[in-house]
Amino acid sequence: MNFLRSYWQRIRGVSFNCQLFLAFQFVWGTAFGVVILLMNLYLAELGLSKDQIALVSSVRFFSSGLLAIPIALLLERRPRKGPMIVSSVLQAVCTLAFCFTTNYPLLLVESFLLGVSGIGLTVLLPPFLMENSQEGERTHLFSVFAASGWASNMLGSALGGFLPVWFAGIALGAGLAGQFRGTMVVMTALTLVF
Repeated sequence: MNFLRSYWQRIRGVSFNCQLFLAFQFVWGTAFGVVILLMNLYLAELGLSKDQIALVSSVRFFSSGLLAIPIALLLERRPRKGPMIVSSVLQAVCTLAFCFTTNYPLLLVESFLLGVSGIGLTVLLPPFLMENSQEGERTHLFSVFAASGWASNMLGSALGGFLPVWFAGIALGAGLAGQFRGTMVVMTALTLVF
Protein backbone atom coordinates (compact mmCIF):
# COMPACT_ATOMS: atom_id res chain seq x y z
CA MET A 1 0.00 0.00 0.00
CA ASN A 2 2.87 2.38 0.78
CA PHE A 3 4.27 1.60 -2.67
CA LEU A 4 1.03 2.69 -4.37
CA ARG A 5 0.78 5.81 -2.20
CA SER A 6 4.36 6.72 -3.05
CA TYR A 7 3.71 6.12 -6.74
CA TRP A 8 0.59 8.28 -6.67
CA GLN A 9 2.44 11.11 -4.92
CA ARG A 10 5.20 11.03 -7.55
CA ILE A 11 2.66 11.26 -10.37
CA ARG A 12 0.76 14.06 -8.64
CA GLY A 13 4.04 15.91 -8.36
CA VAL A 14 4.73 16.06 -12.10
CA SER A 15 4.06 19.26 -14.03
CA PHE A 16 0.55 20.30 -14.96
CA ASN A 17 1.43 19.84 -18.66
CA CYS A 18 2.28 16.17 -18.03
CA GLN A 19 -0.84 15.59 -15.94
CA LEU A 20 -3.01 17.18 -18.62
CA PHE A 21 -1.30 15.14 -21.28
CA LEU A 22 -1.81 11.86 -19.38
CA ALA A 23 -5.54 12.64 -19.05
CA PHE A 24 -5.75 13.54 -22.75
CA GLN A 25 -3.82 10.42 -23.71
CA PHE A 26 -6.31 8.22 -21.85
CA VAL A 27 -9.35 9.86 -23.47
CA TRP A 28 -7.68 9.94 -26.89
CA GLY A 29 -6.48 6.32 -26.62
CA THR A 30 -9.92 5.11 -25.60
CA ALA A 31 -11.69 7.03 -28.37
CA PHE A 32 -9.30 5.90 -31.09
CA GLY A 33 -9.34 2.35 -29.72
CA VAL A 34 -13.06 2.35 -30.54
CA VAL A 35 -12.49 3.98 -33.94
CA ILE A 36 -9.72 1.59 -35.03
CA LEU A 37 -11.80 -1.43 -33.98
CA LEU A 38 -14.84 -0.23 -35.95
CA MET A 39 -12.95 1.07 -38.98
CA ASN A 40 -12.55 -2.29 -40.74
CA LEU A 41 -16.11 -3.32 -39.87
CA TYR A 42 -17.32 -0.03 -41.31
CA LEU A 43 -15.37 -0.60 -44.53
CA ALA A 44 -16.86 -4.09 -44.83
CA GLU A 45 -20.35 -2.63 -44.44
CA LEU A 46 -19.56 -0.19 -47.26
CA GLY A 47 -19.04 -3.24 -49.48
CA LEU A 48 -15.25 -3.16 -49.81
CA SER A 49 -13.52 -6.47 -50.43
CA LYS A 50 -11.11 -7.99 -47.91
CA ASP A 51 -8.18 -7.01 -50.14
CA GLN A 52 -9.37 -3.41 -50.31
CA ILE A 53 -9.84 -3.25 -46.51
CA ALA A 54 -6.37 -4.72 -45.99
CA LEU A 55 -4.88 -2.11 -48.32
CA VAL A 56 -6.62 0.75 -46.51
CA SER A 57 -5.17 -0.48 -43.19
CA SER A 58 -1.75 -1.13 -44.70
CA VAL A 59 -1.53 2.39 -46.14
CA ARG A 60 -1.98 3.84 -42.65
CA PHE A 61 0.84 1.72 -41.24
CA PHE A 62 3.04 2.32 -44.29
CA SER A 63 2.75 6.10 -44.00
CA SER A 64 3.56 5.92 -40.29
CA GLY A 65 6.69 3.87 -40.91
CA LEU A 66 7.77 5.84 -43.96
CA LEU A 67 7.49 9.26 -42.35
CA ALA A 68 8.47 8.59 -38.72
CA ILE A 69 12.13 9.60 -39.12
CA PRO A 70 11.53 12.59 -41.44
CA ILE A 71 8.85 13.96 -39.10
CA ALA A 72 11.10 13.43 -36.08
CA LEU A 73 13.95 15.30 -37.79
CA LEU A 74 11.65 18.09 -38.97
CA LEU A 75 10.20 18.65 -35.50
CA GLU A 76 13.39 17.97 -33.51
CA ARG A 77 14.23 21.57 -32.66
CA ARG A 78 10.73 22.99 -32.51
CA PRO A 79 8.54 23.41 -29.44
CA ARG A 80 6.48 20.24 -29.00
CA LYS A 81 3.13 21.50 -27.76
CA GLY A 82 1.93 23.25 -30.94
CA PRO A 83 2.76 20.39 -33.33
CA MET A 84 1.14 17.92 -30.88
CA ILE A 85 -2.09 19.91 -30.94
CA VAL A 86 -1.96 20.24 -34.74
CA SER A 87 -1.26 16.52 -35.09
CA SER A 88 -4.17 15.49 -32.84
CA VAL A 89 -6.58 17.89 -34.58
CA LEU A 90 -5.41 16.65 -37.99
CA GLN A 91 -5.98 13.07 -36.89
CA ALA A 92 -9.50 13.91 -35.70
CA VAL A 93 -10.31 15.78 -38.94
CA CYS A 94 -8.97 12.92 -41.07
CA THR A 95 -11.02 10.44 -39.05
CA LEU A 96 -14.18 12.51 -39.49
CA ALA A 97 -13.50 12.76 -43.24
CA PHE A 98 -12.93 8.99 -43.32
CA CYS A 99 -16.32 8.43 -41.66
CA PHE A 100 -18.16 10.26 -44.43
CA THR A 101 -16.21 8.91 -47.42
CA THR A 102 -17.36 6.03 -49.56
CA ASN A 103 -14.95 6.59 -52.46
CA TYR A 104 -12.19 3.96 -52.30
CA PRO A 105 -9.25 6.04 -53.64
CA LEU A 106 -10.18 8.86 -51.26
CA LEU A 107 -10.31 6.37 -48.36
CA LEU A 108 -6.72 5.40 -49.21
CA VAL A 109 -5.62 9.06 -49.12
CA GLU A 110 -7.38 9.61 -45.78
CA SER A 111 -5.82 6.46 -44.36
CA PHE A 112 -2.39 7.74 -45.42
CA LEU A 113 -3.07 11.07 -43.65
CA LEU A 114 -4.29 9.24 -40.55
CA GLY A 115 -0.96 7.43 -40.39
CA VAL A 116 0.99 10.66 -40.84
CA SER A 117 -0.94 12.52 -38.11
CA GLY A 118 -0.73 9.55 -35.75
CA ILE A 119 3.02 9.20 -36.12
CA GLY A 120 3.39 12.91 -35.42
CA LEU A 121 1.94 12.37 -31.95
CA THR A 122 3.93 9.20 -31.39
CA VAL A 123 7.23 10.93 -32.26
CA LEU A 124 6.51 14.03 -30.16
CA LEU A 125 5.15 12.50 -26.97
CA PRO A 126 8.28 11.07 -25.34
CA PRO A 127 10.39 14.24 -25.83
CA PHE A 128 7.47 16.33 -24.54
CA LEU A 129 7.30 14.24 -21.36
CA MET A 130 11.08 14.45 -20.93
CA GLU A 131 11.06 18.23 -21.25
CA ASN A 132 8.22 18.64 -18.76
CA SER A 133 9.50 16.34 -16.03
CA GLN A 134 12.43 16.05 -13.68
CA GLU A 135 14.85 13.14 -13.68
CA GLY A 136 13.44 11.59 -10.50
CA GLU A 137 9.89 11.57 -11.92
CA ARG A 138 10.57 10.00 -15.28
CA THR A 139 10.50 6.32 -14.33
CA HIS A 140 7.09 6.75 -12.73
CA LEU A 141 5.82 9.07 -15.45
CA PHE A 142 6.80 6.84 -18.35
CA SER A 143 5.45 3.70 -16.67
CA VAL A 144 2.08 5.43 -16.10
CA PHE A 145 2.22 6.71 -19.69
CA ALA A 146 2.72 3.17 -21.03
CA ALA A 147 0.12 1.61 -18.72
CA SER A 148 -2.38 4.33 -19.59
CA GLY A 149 -1.86 3.70 -23.30
CA TRP A 150 -2.47 -0.03 -22.95
CA ALA A 151 -5.44 0.43 -20.64
CA SER A 152 -7.10 3.03 -22.88
CA ASN A 153 -6.65 0.89 -26.00
CA MET A 154 -8.08 -2.12 -24.18
CA LEU A 155 -11.02 -0.06 -22.91
CA GLY A 156 -11.59 1.36 -26.40
CA SER A 157 -11.60 -2.11 -27.94
CA ALA A 158 -14.06 -3.34 -25.31
CA LEU A 159 -16.35 -0.33 -25.74
CA GLY A 160 -16.20 -0.66 -29.51
CA GLY A 161 -18.26 -3.83 -29.26
CA PHE A 162 -21.07 -2.13 -27.32
CA LEU A 163 -21.21 1.48 -28.45
CA PRO A 164 -22.71 0.95 -31.93
CA VAL A 165 -25.71 -0.66 -30.21
CA TRP A 166 -25.92 2.02 -27.51
CA PHE A 167 -25.56 4.80 -30.09
CA ALA A 168 -28.09 3.27 -32.51
CA GLY A 169 -30.30 6.34 -32.00
CA ILE A 170 -27.65 8.61 -33.47
CA ALA A 171 -26.78 6.43 -36.44
CA LEU A 172 -25.59 8.48 -39.38
CA GLY A 173 -27.06 6.44 -42.21
CA ALA A 174 -28.83 3.16 -42.70
CA GLY A 175 -27.90 -0.18 -41.20
CA LEU A 176 -24.71 -1.13 -39.43
CA ALA A 177 -22.63 1.27 -41.52
CA GLY A 178 -24.68 4.15 -40.09
CA GLN A 179 -24.26 2.87 -36.53
CA PHE A 180 -20.51 2.45 -37.00
CA ARG A 181 -20.26 5.91 -38.57
CA GLY A 182 -22.24 7.53 -35.76
CA THR A 183 -20.11 5.85 -33.10
CA MET A 184 -16.83 6.84 -34.77
CA VAL A 185 -18.01 10.45 -35.16
CA VAL A 186 -19.04 10.70 -31.49
CA MET A 187 -15.75 9.22 -30.26
CA THR A 188 -13.68 11.46 -32.55
CA ALA A 189 -15.66 14.53 -31.48
CA LEU A 190 -14.86 13.59 -27.86
CA THR A 191 -11.14 13.96 -28.58
CA LEU A 192 -11.71 17.40 -30.12
CA VAL A 193 -13.76 18.57 -27.14
CA PHE A 194 -11.16 17.35 -24.67
